[in-house]
Amino acid sequence: MNLYIKKTRLSIRAAVLAGFVMAALWGLPVSNCSIKIGHLRLVFPTGFVENSLLSHGVRMELVPGMMIIGLLLLLFGRFYCSWICSASSVHQLAEPVLYRPIVGRRVPWLKRFFLTPCEGVSKKLNLGYGDGLAIFLGLVAGVALFDFPFFTIFSPMGLVSRNVIELAVHKRLRYDLLLLAGPLLVGLFFRHGWKTCCPDGLMQRFVASWNKTLLPEVDPTACNGCAKCRRTCPAGLLAEDTVRLAGDCLKCLQCIEICPNHAVHLRLFPRKTRTPIPSKLSPGRRV
Repeated sequence: MNLYIKKTRLSIRAAVLAGFVMAALWGLPVSNCSIKIGHLRLVFPTGFVENSLLSHGVRMELVPGMMIIGLLLLLFGRFYCSWICSASSVHQLAEPVLYRPIVGRRVPWLKRFFLTPCEGVSKKLNLGYGDGLAIFLGLVAGVALFDFPFFTIFSPMGLVSRNVIELAVHKRLRYDLLLLAGPLLVGLFFRHGWKTCCPDGLMQRFVASWNKTLLPEVDPTACNGCAKCRRTCPAGLLAEDTVRLAGDCLKCLQCIEICPNHAVHLRLFPRKTRTPIPSKLSPGRRV
């Protein structure tokens, strides 16, 4: 089951990237941020907000697609962040190839003089979703005041999507790929990385906070309190907290993969009466 989940996630990510490349080669109106099907255009919440601000009014032709995306977020939560998002896919594929070898062996000074100090600052600042929301509201204000598409320019998902299409069609990368360094550097100072301050993820988090389906659930009789689920979770959650903090859960299902006792399972609907986790998961063990 665990290996099946990992292989499925990697396969879906690869298929989605390949799909965007093929759509670009065939000239289809499909990207990581927007999909047009006939007269229906599916746009993400950030795209809807930006379009409305730039046009100084709600664009009614985008409302049906926006409602469909909102319904999907209510039903499936933030599955897009872990299974489809091109920025997350590229990050996941590049980490074992670039990040780990460079930091671990080839460029040890990078870890000593840059990453380690950043981790220290991150622990002191303890920046989280609230601080990411402040950045998001600043971008909203910038779009409204200056009529400038800040979300489009600085969104990791948009940057990666545009460059994947450019590379597939014109065999080159765009200069705006350098702007990706901005959210990545800012993310170093957040306790859970750049995903905490991603504007697209923050909008999804707001809608997905009402999600009550397909959430990981812990079997208290099998859980031994090792907290491996928390250490592997991109959002730093214990598997038992996903029902209460559905907006934070990225639906990556890594908690199911990593659990040594197979105590975490995916349920369509959470139990109405939940058995409390034994005291072996005490606050001291939860960190």
